[in-house]
Amino acid sequence: MIISRAPFRVTLAGGGTDLPAFYQHYGGSVTSMAIDKYIYVSYKKNLLDKNIRLQYLKTEYVDHVSKLKHARARTALEHFEILNNCEISSMADLPSRSGLGSSGSYLVALISALQQSGNLGMSKHEIAELACKIEMEDLKEPVGKQDQYIASYGSLQTFHIDREGNVTAEPLGLSTEAQRAFQKRCRIYYTGVQRDASDVLKSQTVNRKNFENKMLRIRDLGHKFVEALRSQNYDTYGQLLDTHWNYKKELSEKMTAPHIDRAYSELRDEGLILGGKIIGAGGGGFLMVYVPTQFRKVDAYMKGSHFTKLNYGTDLDGTKIIYGDK
Repeated sequence: MIISRAPFRVTLAGGGTDLPAFYQHYGGSVTSMAIDKYIYVSYKKNLLDKNIRLQYLKTEYVDHVSKLKHARARTALEHFEILNNCEISSMADLPSRSGLGSSGSYLVALISALQQSGNLGMSKHEIAELACKIEMEDLKEPVGKQDQYIASYGSLQTFHIDREGNVTAEPLGLSTEAQRAFQKRCRIYYTGVQRDASDVLKSQTVNRKNFENKMLRIRDLGHKFVEALRSQNYDTYGQLLDTHWNYKKELSEKMTAPHIDRAYSELRDEGLILGGKIIGAGGGGFLMVYVPTQFRKVDAYMKGSHFTKLNYGTDLDGTKIIYGDK
């Protein structure tokens, strides 16, 4: 049996510039943080049973890979020419469809396990790029390249994407102490709302001119985000978050929800937060807010508003085999 894991992520800057609709025209740059919350995938070859058993929120039991309904698992198995005779299961620390890149993390963890089984020695870059190919080319999902790359690489990274889709990873270079200081101020809360990221992403690109104009502003703002992070001017980062959030809300009416807007506005009006955003495509999932000093007061407010705080740190490893016999 082989057990792999891949981290979830929080987008710090440039979210959306990793979509082909944008980077094929302008290039993209997205900065992301892998967090110490994971999706786990186990894979084993069956000794006697020739069928495939795939367990996730559902259980599938089929005699050939082509009959699997789970598109990402089916396509990954087909890539490695695994047609039957195996068992795969997955579990996660956090709920799916919550904006932390779960589908990309799942695929990266699965590819890691499958390549380990075949003793292929794939690099983190190769694992991420195969995950991108499966989601973006084979399955035609309206996703970008951030999730797969940060799940594979881990840590805090800026991913530069050229117009052909080639990705270069650049570590952000913050010390452990600097990361902790930043994470203390960037509080994350679960909104209780799950949504389909594909629906939100599709709604953003319906009006192409509107999408490109707004994303150019977000790309330019991303450079300021990274500068603030590297210089550890975290309050500046928090203020930029508010500007960014207003830009993002202009992209789609599905970006937010009334109870999220209400909490954000009340905290901002009282001066308890400088800015914030919904992590990921939008519409629900996790809300990140930047709190300069009044940590307990914000935590208490969010708890009273039925938001659940997520305690988190940085994952340093990216995708990893945590148990494995080839």
